[in-house]
Amino acid sequence: NFSRNLTTDAEVRTIDNEDIIRVNRGGYDFYLYQRSLNESNINFFVVYMGAALAAIVLFLNYFMVNRLLDPVRMLKKGAERIEKGDLSYRVQSNRQDELGELTESINHMADSLQSMLEAKRQLLMAISHELRTPITKAKLRLEFMPESDEKEQLREDIDEIDLLISDLLETERLNNEHAVLAEESVFISEFVRGVSEQFQDYPGGLQIECPEEDREFLIDRLRMRLLITNLLNNAIRHGKGLPISVALFFFEERAIVEVIDRGEGIAEEHLDQISEPFYRADSARQRNTGGFGLGLYLCRLIAQAHGGELFIRSKLGEGTHISVNLPPAPPNRK
Repeated sequence: NFSRNLTTDAEVRTIDNEDIIRVNRGGYDFYLYQRSLNESNINFFVVYMGAALAAIVLFLNYFMVNRLLDPVRMLKKGAERIEKGDLSYRVQSNRQDELGELTESINHMADSLQSMLEAKRQLLMAISHELRTPITKAKLRLEFMPESDEKEQLREDIDEIDLLISDLLETERLNNEHAVLAEESVFISEFVRGVSEQFQDYPGGLQIECPEEDREFLIDRLRMRLLITNLLNNAIRHGKGLPISVALFFFEERAIVEVIDRGEGIAEEHLDQISEPFYRADSARQRNTGGFGLGLYLCRLIAQAHGGELFIRSKLGEGTHISVNLPPAPPNRK
């Protein structure tokens, strides 16, 4: 069907709702078919293609940036482990660029720190052992002195030095990653009660609470006795003559030992460091009361060697609450 003329030799015809252009040239008819796309479809196609390309570009950028940051993450992980005391950890890298040089520097730093700490440990061990001889001689000569207040004070001072040496030696042994516990099976409730009853003559009064139902735990008897003794001595030293409580209870498979005093207490700003070696919250007070800053540190090492943890809660003027949780058996050490 004829629709309209375009030029003198071209016209548009409509056949089956489709427009066809007929062009006459040199006695020949040429037919041109119109092909068109819906404009809205074209727009959607462009949008979808653009979004797909943008997603691909973003993914490639993320992948490339992630690969670039992998060495930085490794360095961060290594620095964090070294900062936490794992001086045997080394960052593995085969890069030959600046990041590789930084990795090598961090590993060298860890080597130096490990060597310095090992040298310090060996020095402390040697000094502590060498001090045993003069301390023993001093104790022997002290026995030949006439009884007096000065002799008693001198005996206390020598005993404190002897205790400090013992704590130093034990601390360094437990700091060694190859430290071995003399494990034996004991009934934990009976054991805690037996150690605590040695302090029954404390003037302020000692309350002991242990369950009748006992359980067997695998512990190093001597070191666990040292832990409980140190906690009780610390409570008595700073308890102001007020009552002290010792309690044992079971939580799931673990045993919880608590020592609570109602004495001086510890300021909140010192709680995080109070179990560090030779840390003094109050230098003058601890020096007068015989504290050397090793007792709680040694207790924490003993608890950790048994696979447990030591927690300290305290409030100045109200007292201190120390709890130790222990598993049924220490972890296997390789």
